[in-house]
Amino acid sequence: MRRAQGESGRALTIVLGCLGITLAVLIFAGVMGGLYFARHVQVEETQSGQTKKVRIETPLGSLRVNEGVDLDAKEVGAPLYPGAAKVSNSGKSVNVALGVGQHGGGQFTVRVLEFTTPDSAAQVTAFYRKECPNWRVDEKFDGSVEFKLPDQGAARVVTIRSGHSQTHITVARVGAPGIN
Repeated sequence: MRRAQGESGRALTIVLGCLGITLAVLIFAGVMGGLYFARHVQVEETQSGQTKKVRIETPLGSLRVNEGVDLDAKEVGAPLYPGAAKVSNSGKSVNVALGVGQHGGGQFTVRVLEFTTPDSAAQVTAFYRKECPNWRVDEKFDGSVEFKLPDQGAARVVTIRSGHSQTHITVARVGAPGIN
């Protein structure tokens, strides 16, 4: 009987020892991998006038964001409501390039402008229904109206919402940089 208890005790000690060694190796590998990843992440931010660029490089891929101000309304590609005033500093153009490994990834650009008008949201919506007859129209629960047009790998969007005795009009274009 004692001999069986001694053998099972040794077997349990060997199994627990192997599990302990395996756990220690996994922890060591995790710490070393984390240190490698942390040492090889590069973040660079530059600002030139009103243009800001951020570049992030990692062992798994890269991310580049270019934010530009003073966007021209024609670059968005949506009709503009007559007499609407551009909200100052509302023009943003953000280019995002995602790359994974050596094979690259995807790129897209977002361009957004905001305008206001004293005209009612109903008047602005009527204008866009007339000017954009082929665009999909979604009336949202918050009372805003959204016009969308998919366009060769990009999408144009116009959002109309009421607020503070003005109607706010946001025009945006999202898609591949070459198309945008």
